[in-house]
Amino acid sequence: MDIAFTSRGRYDLDFISIICSELNKAFDLELYPHVLHQIDGNEILTNDYSKTAHSILKSTKENTFQQDDFDSYVKVFSETKNAKKFANALSDLEDTIFYAQFKRDKPSLDLLERLLICLLGHKDVAVRDQAVILLNILYDGIDWQLKGAYRGRVSTVGNEFKMEQLLEDEPDEYSIGFLLYAYSFDGNNEDPILSWHKPEVYPFKDEEGQVSSHVVASVDFGCFPRAGFYDWKFVKFLKGGKVSSLYTGNVKAVEDRSSDNLSSSFLTQAANVKQESIETKAIHGRYIVHPKITKDLQIHEVFAENPEGIPGPIYRGSFHRIKETLPSFAKQGINCVYLMGALESDYKVEKDPVTKQEVINKKSGSNPMAVTDRTSVSTYLGGSNEFSDLMTVAKDKKIKIVLDYVARISSSRPNKRYRDLLVHTVDGEGRYLPAFGGEGRSVNYEDTIYLNYRYYLLF
Repeated sequence: MDIAFTSRGRYDLDFISIICSELNKAFDLELYPHVLHQIDGNEILTNDYSKTAHSILKSTKENTFQQDDFDSYVKVFSETKNAKKFANALSDLEDTIFYAQFKRDKPSLDLLERLLICLLGHKDVAVRDQAVILLNILYDGIDWQLKGAYRGRVSTVGNEFKMEQLLEDEPDEYSIGFLLYAYSFDGNNEDPILSWHKPEVYPFKDEEGQVSSHVVASVDFGCFPRAGFYDWKFVKFLKGGKVSSLYTGNVKAVEDRSSDNLSSSFLTQAANVKQESIETKAIHGRYIVHPKITKDLQIHEVFAENPEGIPGPIYRGSFHRIKETLPSFAKQGINCVYLMGALESDYKVEKDPVTKQEVINKKSGSNPMAVTDRTSVSTYLGGSNEFSDLMTVAKDKKIKIVLDYVARISSSRPNKRYRDLLVHTVDGEGRYLPAFGGEGRSVNYEDTIYLNYRYYLLF
């Protein structure tokens, strides 16, 4: 009888192999990870992956990244002009990121993030490109993008989630595996999980029903249970404790050019000659899954301060005015209103010269995109009470309200909670300055300042 251990996590294959290997030695058993089922020599593979796990543990203790390492890398990338040193340093950073993520070493990860963000401004385009890839790895938690960009696909909750891939037929076809990196299907886990799966592999038949030189690897998860990213990858289990990417590609003629800069150092250094090379792509990708209702939305954009698009003070927008237009939208088949400029911005309280009552007006020169507090709706447009009334009518008319959460805030009077989230830059004279917004086609954004994009959705 076969017994398989199953678990969830990035390093399960290696470390479950340790458990199986030790139990096999102690009790003369034949245990192995579940993804190695039906693979000839799975006992040998189990021992190989067990050794890999011990090697990772040993290397983890030896790999650190501290302030001295940060300063050393800054010196390499700012002072050297040697492309080979750049390439070696970037390769070392790949390993450092791997072990820092393995240990969940937050201080090291923070320093690595700072370094990679600095490299986004490097003079060499290849360094900048690689910094983007390494930042993606840092944020994603997996290193698949080192093997190439994802194939992007878009779907919605409830749609079929079945992966099929046509592969070259090989004697060890049953060594194929499938990896899925996504949030748990039951919705109880807030962190993404890497799960290992054994695909069904069967011969591929052509239109005449003849068996071809290919096989089909298939994994059926039913349907997408929740919105989010679903990263996937087909792999192959190899002797020696290695997991290899699977590739698809074709032969292509390319022209290599010799150059001293790093941008071309990844090519074969040949002198203006054409040669045949195999252009391959890793078989992996990302599903971007939207809520089920997304494909049924009829969206209408409304500029909150001027909802009718007609200039003049008598057409001044407010939540009350927008609320009164919702029944008309519903009759037109609109079931989603995208509301721009609805967050709190700069305003002032003044006395009306006629009524002597206090009124709320915009500050001179202020624009609705210069948000002062991203957690509150605009007082100038009616405040939370009027917005609550708007939402009541929207629910009654089955209209979704989407607020535009801009990635900028006011540079003159932002809420103090954003103090540590402001993006800064260095000018040509070395001065440390806030990264003020640019200008749009219809609105000046120079009175705004950028927020750190990694955090802005939380505030």
